[in-house]
Amino acid sequence: MTEREEFEAIMEQLEYDAQTGIFRWKKSKGRASSGSVAGYARPNRYVSIKVNGKQYSGHRLAWIISYGVDPELEIDHINNDPHDNRLSNLRLATREQNSFNTPIGRRNKSGVKGVYFDKNENKWAAEITTNGRRILVGRFKSIELAEAAIKEKRLDLHGEFANHG
Repeated sequence: MTEREEFEAIMEQLEYDAQTGIFRWKKSKGRASSGSVAGYARPNRYVSIKVNGKQYSGHRLAWIISYGVDPELEIDHINNDPHDNRLSNLRLATREQNSFNTPIGRRNKSGVKGVYFDKNENKWAAEITTNGRRILVGRFKSIELAEAAIKEKRLDLHGEFANHG
């Protein structure tokens, strides 16, 4: 099936509300009735919808329906909620840009993304990763100074994809 035929098949079967991010079936099929919400949330909260035997992520379908193409880049959820497929919450991103927009890790103990207490130096260390390299922003006497430094560096290196927590 060509990309055009795939797009037409999707458009034939699904309605997408860009304001709410919700998909609905245009026609009844199987257990789904016309007008019912299409898809389900996987355990990772990403919406998944099967069209013509092919499984799609909701955010990818939103992009295909809205712009008529399946992009080569990743699609980033700006607010980090993989269940929120409103068009205003989606943007194209490289893999690295998408990783910049990740929230603070579960194992973080300082409460500040990119900051940890360096026991050897008895100071707060701020580190950031970019281009596959970890960069030491600095070591600081207070967590507040480390937080300010890491936020400034993150904005400088990650731009609009900077996520502080």
